[in-house]
Amino acid sequence: MPSALSDASAKYAEARATPSPAPGSGPAAGPYAWSRHWVPVSPLSYLDPSRPTPVTLLGESLVVWRRAQAGEQPPAWVVMRDACPHRLAPLSEGRLEAGGTRLACAYHGWEFDQAGQCTRVPQLGSDSKAAATACSSPRSCVTSYPTRERDGLLFAWLDASEEGRRLADESEPPKTLPASVIPMEDWIMTELPNDYRFWVEQGMDPGHANFLHHGTFNQDDSVPMEGGRVRDIDLHKGWRWEHRGYEKKNKDMYASREFVPPFLIRVDYEQPSGSVFAFATLQVPVRPGVCRTYFKPGFAMRPPRGAQNENQSASQGPQDTTREEGPKVAPQAKPAKKSGSWWAGGISVASLLRRLPHWANNSQQLIADQDSVMMCRQELLMRRQGLDRRSYNLNSRSDEGVSAINQWLELAGYPDSLWGGQTPAEGSGSVSSPRPPAGATYPGWPEAELPLELLLSRQERHVRHCAVCQRGQKLVTRICVALTAAAALAGAAAAGLAAVAAMSPQGLAAVGGWKALAAITAVAAALVWAAPYAWYRHWVPVSPLSYLDPSRPTPVTLLGESLVVWRRAQVGKQPPAWVVMRDACPHRLAPLSEGRLEAGGTRLACAYHGWEFDQAGQCTRVPQLGSDSKAAATACSSPRSCVTSYPTRERDGVLFAWLDASEEGRRLADESEPPKTLPDNATPTIDWIMNEPPNDYKFWAEQAMDPGHANFLHHGIFNQQDYVPMESERVRYVELHKGWRWEHRGYEKKNKDMHASREFVPPYMIRVEYEQPSGSTLYITTMQVPVRPGVCRTFFKSGLSQRPPRVQQQQQLQGQAKAAQDASAQAAGASGSVKEPTGAAVKWAKGADAAPPGLGGGIFSLLARVPHWIPFGYLTSDQDVVMMCRQELLMRRQGLNRRSYFLNSPSDEGIAAINRWLELAGYPDSLWGGQAPAPAPAPTPGSGSVSSPCAPAGATYPGWPEAELPLELLLSRQERHVRHCAVCQRGQKLVTRICVALTAAAALAAAAAAGLAAVAAMSPQGLAAVGGWKALAAVAVGAAALAWAAVQGWAFREERFVSGVAQWLRVGGFTSLHKQ
Repeated sequence: MPSALSDASAKYAEARATPSPAPGSGPAAGPYAWSRHWVPVSPLSYLDPSRPTPVTLLGESLVVWRRAQAGEQPPAWVVMRDACPHRLAPLSEGRLEAGGTRLACAYHGWEFDQAGQCTRVPQLGSDSKAAATACSSPRSCVTSYPTRERDGLLFAWLDASEEGRRLADESEPPKTLPASVIPMEDWIMTELPNDYRFWVEQGMDPGHANFLHHGTFNQDDSVPMEGGRVRDIDLHKGWRWEHRGYEKKNKDMYASREFVPPFLIRVDYEQPSGSVFAFATLQVPVRPGVCRTYFKPGFAMRPPRGAQNENQSASQGPQDTTREEGPKVAPQAKPAKKSGSWWAGGISVASLLRRLPHWANNSQQLIADQDSVMMCRQELLMRRQGLDRRSYNLNSRSDEGVSAINQWLELAGYPDSLWGGQTPAEGSGSVSSPRPPAGATYPGWPEAELPLELLLSRQERHVRHCAVCQRGQKLVTRICVALTAAAALAGAAAAGLAAVAAMSPQGLAAVGGWKALAAITAVAAALVWAAPYAWYRHWVPVSPLSYLDPSRPTPVTLLGESLVVWRRAQVGKQPPAWVVMRDACPHRLAPLSEGRLEAGGTRLACAYHGWEFDQAGQCTRVPQLGSDSKAAATACSSPRSCVTSYPTRERDGVLFAWLDASEEGRRLADESEPPKTLPDNATPTIDWIMNEPPNDYKFWAEQAMDPGHANFLHHGIFNQQDYVPMESERVRYVELHKGWRWEHRGYEKKNKDMHASREFVPPYMIRVEYEQPSGSTLYITTMQVPVRPGVCRTFFKSGLSQRPPRVQQQQQLQGQAKAAQDASAQAAGASGSVKEPTGAAVKWAKGADAAPPGLGGGIFSLLARVPHWIPFGYLTSDQDVVMMCRQELLMRRQGLNRRSYFLNSPSDEGIAAINRWLELAGYPDSLWGGQAPAPAPAPTPGSGSVSSPCAPAGATYPGWPEAELPLELLLSRQERHVRHCAVCQRGQKLVTRICVALTAAAALAAAAAAGLAAVAAMSPQGLAAVGGWKALAAVAVGAAALAWAAVQGWAFREERFVSGVAQWLRVGGFTSLHKQ
């Protein structure tokens, strides 16, 4: 008799050679319509009805929110596209308004109903005609998708076209578990870094369980599995596979796996006794390489299988006891067991389990971990080696399901039909997934091996998607805090038990606290000019001078170039000077920023091999050549031993560098100066604030030109109820090299008569001026410098001055204009004429004609000298950073650009103008996508310009983050600020020492209080010896005060120098800051 293995191999070899299904049933009949199915969105219990929830499915960013009851309409879940049509901000960061019947964008306050219709544009105010026109425009609408609720799940039909809605009305989501099956627990949903294909294969692969999960199951119990063939695979109806058990203890079990395309797999394990274990799994593609999986188990009790066959024979006559596709073994009838009590007990246990939150039962986590890690390793190997399912060796009965699911995937054309097909026509309302040409790699597909911390992250995989576990996490955290506090109090009580007993029955109230220490680009497709915009032929802000440490070199990255900044000491009559050089030793390209200053601070030495360089980049010493003066002179004079050094300037407390050190570049640098930041008459209110947030340059330039967002994005700092529609002029001329100026009025009730201007000085500076009718003026200067794609260095400084009231200024200008006209007429007769100066003609630096500062210049001069880490708060910039990161991620994933914005109010004029300038400048291609300057074959000191990362022009550039950044990184004080700032590094050391001292003092005071209490309790004389109860109470109060000060000090240190997550969670990010 031939072996079972050789027989199976022959049959499966024959099966693989079987021709594909008939034409018309596969991809040739048209791409598989993934979006024309009911897509599982989330278990209903996972959703929080009080706030919108972001979800990504089939490559589409969605927002889910609960519309409250409106009249006779009951509450309903709404699924919409997660992008406000105004400036494509994520609606999932918004909030519910109008009693929960409308979703408001957190960026500019636009509101939408459940159908996606815009109902309010705050920037248009009381102009009902303009508001009605804007709200009725199709461009103001958000795509809203049909939804259904079934079996505890929310489903959405992700084709909102007219035909798609008709098909949705004619169908219902599939049933997940049969009606006879009693669920054992609620849905378990996870979002795992494995592709959809691997999870549907896993659902059809019973043969892996005893081996991959051999700690849960026993691999020694595995037996060869008998299974039927899957002969008919229907693209739209799926198929069913029946097989027997695969363990010794259940080899007589009957099992079936049913695939309901494209997301549902139903599994049924029936024992001969009639007890049934069933479960449903759903697998939904999120994006390439990521899949959302759902799991729900249940059980049922049927008559024993032999009794089923007898009943069937009695009612329908003689029947064949073998199943068509099952193993050719007639089932044996077995006597029924008395299982009524077990059945009743099972129902009660299952009912109890369903009431428990699923985080209380962790039984499925280990199995999912093993699956996820194995599939990630498998997927990485296959992508790296260019392998596909045809490389599998499927030679046993247990592989029939894997083979069948791969045949279905081939019929459906996956992955090309989902990730590589054509994008639906604009306005169709269906899912717009990333659509590259068909191939093995797709946007967002992880290119490198994922770390184990990410693979097994409960937060990333589950908790951030589940409101139940978020509440559970808070509850468990509080319990842990309570237990910790109770343990501490018990220790303190034991130490001071005698004193407490001697004082009074009530004793002393112990006050404790616990601070939670868990504390939060889009790419513009621009025109590429024949002569790319020369970003490096401008004075580039490097750093505030106060941020630099003159005792050591400092690394800086600007325009994609790694630089080192160091302070050259005085040499003879040459004063000290800051030097900016390329951060690479020419010897073995070690970073010079890791080096040290030598020769009294006049030379920079490489820490690797000790080569030394002067301020011009000339090599002055090669230690390895020792006393061979001739060889040393030859080596040091070689152009290959030089480091590029760039021209520098200091102005207004900032170090600038000209990042083109070629001969022509140096000539242009000598002929220009860095632009002025604040007028001469302005009194600075604070020193420079510099950050390096993970947002692209484009978004920060837009943000500085967007006054309309302040009352909505920062609505806990400003008041959105105070917002009024803004009057503004048009920006008619956008000049590539000179920039432009935009004038507008106030945008709040209290300052609606204010005159404001925003001036863009290309390519890095924006100057803002707010002038009140009384003449008091606030100046703000911001500078935005690209670091690398997706990261920008931002500078901020403000100042105040007092001018004459605006009416007097206008009268003075008119008088000057009339005098000029009279003088011109006398000199040239009637032929000459002079234009009357307008408001836009008042120059920025016209400080000499203005009144001297009158707004408490002494106070602000004093404040400007205070270290900025004391008064400065990060909340406003945190909100900007998080919102822009979400906006940028959405735009990159969906392939959107600034043309997708819907700018329809006067407050958007600055955004439109800055985007016109970016298009003129060819950003980002002119900076990140152009050709790198060719390196000179024999560089001399200072030769060459910046060598930026230069990918082919396109939407994605080297270094651009591909995945969503965690909140801890977005709000990291260390990454964004402290590591770049010597002031805050010194401040962090100081505050740490103070906190340690306070903690130690509190501990000593508590110990002293306990000791004194013990002495006082020993005898009446002991109480007198320690000074009485008042002295004892004073010591105890002092210990409590020191402990409170220590806790506050550590919290201050965390918020200022480490992370803003605690503050973000405490105030609620965007949502909980609303002022009534």
